[in-house]
Amino acid sequence: MAGLLVPSVTPTPAVQTGSMTLLSTTTLSGSSTTISGINQTYRDLLIIVDAVSCSDATSFRLDINGAQVNALGSSGTSNSAGMNMSTNNMIRLVGNQVNIRAADTTNVFSLRIQNYATSTTGKTWFGNGYFFNSSDAYEALDYGGGTAVDTAITSLKFYPTAGTMSAGTVFIYGVK
Repeated sequence: MAGLLVPSVTPTPAVQTGSMTLLSTTTLSGSSTTISGINQTYRDLLIIVDAVSCSDATSFRLDINGAQVNALGSSGTSNSAGMNMSTNNMIRLVGNQVNIRAADTTNVFSLRIQNYATSTTGKTWFGNGYFFNSSDAYEALDYGGGTAVDTAITSLKFYPTAGTMSAGTVFIYGVK
């Protein structure tokens, strides 16, 4: 079929939307650190806790808006044991079966809270972590859950169950 022209079609890539913006960088210290005034213009929060170190072997926790939250269906798994990540109604970045080792800075955790700025629905979260536990073994974990709290999240409080924090940085990102 001489002379037949076949049009060339170049697929147009889908328009990409969304972004991630660093909202705050905070050093952890003392018996607790609260980050308040969280920007409310994003869809989700991505929280990275890097190199946290505590004076005692301890669970490491997070309260929302200055109070413990009523967690629903929150659980996690680690390479050594299943973990209840929300016992006593707070989010445990390290669960109740294991503790982070005292004075170790290899501990890192991430947590994504979806729809944090809405005041009409509950919140869901998921995350993971890697830390050196109080039994001198590295541990990896994954966790997730949610809460029926329908107020916007404006502050986060990080704290150990015992002792004080001597190192660590919290990076909070807004995700559109």
